[in-house]
Amino acid sequence: MNIQLENKIKEIIKKPFLKKIESYKRESKYSPFKESLVGEKYSAIHSFVHSVTTSAGMSMFEQIAALIAEEKGGFKAYTQYELEGSIDNKTENKIFTTFKNIQSKAKSPDYLDDIEKIKKIVESINKSEIDYDYPDTTVDLFLKKGNKEYYIDITSPKPNKKEFEALKQKLLRWTALRYSIRKDIEVFPSIAFPFNPYFPKPYKRFSGSDLFSLDSREVLIQEEFWDWLAGEKIYDELVALFLETGNELREKLEDKINSM
Repeated sequence: MNIQLENKIKEIIKKPFLKKIESYKRESKYSPFKESLVGEKYSAIHSFVHSVTTSAGMSMFEQIAALIAEEKGGFKAYTQYELEGSIDNKTENKIFTTFKNIQSKAKSPDYLDDIEKIKKIVESINKSEIDYDYPDTTVDLFLKKGNKEYYIDITSPKPNKKEFEALKQKLLRWTALRYSIRKDIEVFPSIAFPFNPYFPKPYKRFSGSDLFSLDSREVLIQEEFWDWLAGEKIYDELVALFLETGNELREKLEDKINSM
């Protein structure tokens, strides 16, 4: 990672933290149970740290991922991309049937095959048949390289089973939406977890793992995500950069904490 890229990433990390440090006001000081357990000081610190990290949220990862994808991976990258298109009832029925068959284990998930089958159905539909409205069309990270397009939902590393089910259906519908507009491209929708909370052990919170093709890029976890974006190993460098940035912010953070 060159120094210019490092500095751009540092700026993305620092901006929400510095803004929160300057503007933070505790919404409510009354927390009798937590304060009884850990004391007023540590209760205040917990509230502040939670507020600071939440303010950065997934949007920070989206921005960093787009930057790495463009500067290292050779992609055109967009965040919060609004996916256009429409879905007809025939395609929606196919999506729902595919999902239910995978959910019930009547069929195994087959990422590339399922995408291809949806594409073929969409190709056979007349525009007059479009009558299904799908509202969840905001893509966290849209990447394009040649005729290949990647639609990535960057999500919390610990979704529950219902969230996994919703994510699976979202990926199938994103495929249909895009192919309703363009049929001369390849579409690859995925979910990404910026880190593995169980590291160094393998990711284990896959209550919905049987819905996804884990041997494909349908799910990207930690290094699989960051290294793929860059086209080379970059995850460890990125973690080190966060540590370096945290050290640079430490004095401001401690001053804020000590003032509470």
